[in-house]
Amino acid sequence: MITVLYVDDEPVMLDTFTIFLERDPEFRVIPVLSAKAALRVLETGGVDAIVSDYEMPEMDGIAFLKVVREKYPRLPFIIFTGKGREEIVIESLNNGADYYVRKGGDPRAQFAELASKVRHAVDLRESQARVARLNRLYLVLSRISEAIVRIHDRRTLMEEVCKIAVHEGGFIRAWIGFEDPQTHAVTAMVASGTLDGFFTDVRESAEPLPEGTGLTITAIRQAQQSVSNDIPADPLMTSWLNDSQAHGYRAAASFPLTACRKSKGAMTFFSQYTGFFTEAEIDLLHEICEDISYAIEMLDLEATRLRIQSELEQSRRQLVNIINFLPEPTFAIDQAGTVIIWNQAMELMTGIDAGQVLGKGNYEHSLHILGTRRPALLDMLTQSDESLARHGYTSIARNHRTLKAEITAANVRGAPAVLRLTASPLYDEKGQLAGAIESVQNITRIKKAEEEVLENREKYHLLLENVSDSVIVHAIDGDNPGRLLEVNDRACQMVGYSHDELLALSFADLCIPEEEQHIAQAIRDLRRFRHTVFETQLVAKDGRRVAVEISALMLDVREKPVVLSIIREIPRNSYSEHASVIV
Repeated sequence: MITVLYVDDEPVMLDTFTIFLERDPEFRVIPVLSAKAALRVLETGGVDAIVSDYEMPEMDGIAFLKVVREKYPRLPFIIFTGKGREEIVIESLNNGADYYVRKGGDPRAQFAELASKVRHAVDLRESQARVARLNRLYLVLSRISEAIVRIHDRRTLMEEVCKIAVHEGGFIRAWIGFEDPQTHAVTAMVASGTLDGFFTDVRESAEPLPEGTGLTITAIRQAQQSVSNDIPADPLMTSWLNDSQAHGYRAAASFPLTACRKSKGAMTFFSQYTGFFTEAEIDLLHEICEDISYAIEMLDLEATRLRIQSELEQSRRQLVNIINFLPEPTFAIDQAGTVIIWNQAMELMTGIDAGQVLGKGNYEHSLHILGTRRPALLDMLTQSDESLARHGYTSIARNHRTLKAEITAANVRGAPAVLRLTASPLYDEKGQLAGAIESVQNITRIKKAEEEVLENREKYHLLLENVSDSVIVHAIDGDNPGRLLEVNDRACQMVGYSHDELLALSFADLCIPEEEQHIAQAIRDLRRFRHTVFETQLVAKDGRRVAVEISALMLDVREKPVVLSIIREIPRNSYSEHASVIV
């Protein structure tokens, strides 16, 4: 339907024109008696063409035309007057009138001509407007593509996109909003134009609820464009009607912005013209928003990549720092065998600063550890145990990806040393082999201590086996004797148990029940005096009772009390039951 604003100070002409034109359902006429009244009607919008008389009081048709062209340059305007002077025709056309139609003659033919002129002017203006809008949108598409190439910050790009839409596309406003994944609230992130309450108050929900019914919410929820070409008549825009009228918004369209095929936000365009968004324009705006979506997704991916890269770099630095301050000497090489880590403990052990070895290959690490340029344990992770043994490694053990071994170095800080080595592969963030790491422990003192322990243990056993009396070493459990820790052969012969059988018993297992209190008193005396001598009876494996005299000495072994008992058999006739303890 074409809405025609007809301005004439003659009421009869107004009525006649209105009746004739509205016989055609394509037309709707708004009749007014003056140019000033017509301007007030134009402020409410919804007018497709103006037909105006020339000669009117207060403001004639030419003056009215000039005001209309200043405020509404695209609105078709036809002068319809009885004045036929040539200068008026020329002035009308020069000031932007689309046609000049003279009153007079056959009314039917006159109004038919006028209707044809109106229809033609509206079609022509709409065609021109469509071409102009499409040209602007192609320019917008081009400028946004340039911005996408040039701008690498997400927010800056969106701000530039909104500015381009307003400055180049002819929209009153353009804004981009995103949905909060937690609250589902949609807020205006960036906007172009005067930031008024219409934007700062955007706080809607994208949840499928009745209150989430705006264009932007609908576009996000349904992941497709949402268009209103007549905001005052659109129930979808009811909640925004007062704001849109106050700011001159007559049409709006919202397009989803997606990332990884998911709707995350939307871009919304506002126009001052009803019916602004045609199919061709919607297709172009959809293409523009797809480009913006792709650019935002790429920027988000790049930001994620940079964040992960930064975290990896930070993780690497932390790992290097941790390794550098490990108390255990540690070094690492890359795939090419170049030293990449040489921590402070390595510097202390070898006397070689990190700066002297980092970045060097050709077994530089072995030169300062083993004294020669030869494969170290981390260089031989994949080799067999036999190959490792041929290179002098002993005590070889493997656990998953870790390899452990020992080797004797000829000169570590001026003296031979036994080194315990632990090596394992290093992998990069993609799981690819990147090198190897090895820790070094100087166990020379430990080895010497182990040798001394073995030597002392041999002496201890020689002593036990060459004593003519029985010897039993046992623990203490409160006031009771505990498990047997060591026995000599003479003790085994005395009670008829093997060495292993005796070590599976406690000293209490060898005592007769009647002597329980006697033994407990002996333990108390040991705690008090550290030494006691007493007589008792022990039960042999075959059940016979053996009368004995025990000389017990309490010792501390690894901060725990143990009792060393030297036991001598005595004739039964010399043993008196409940014999007194001799201290």
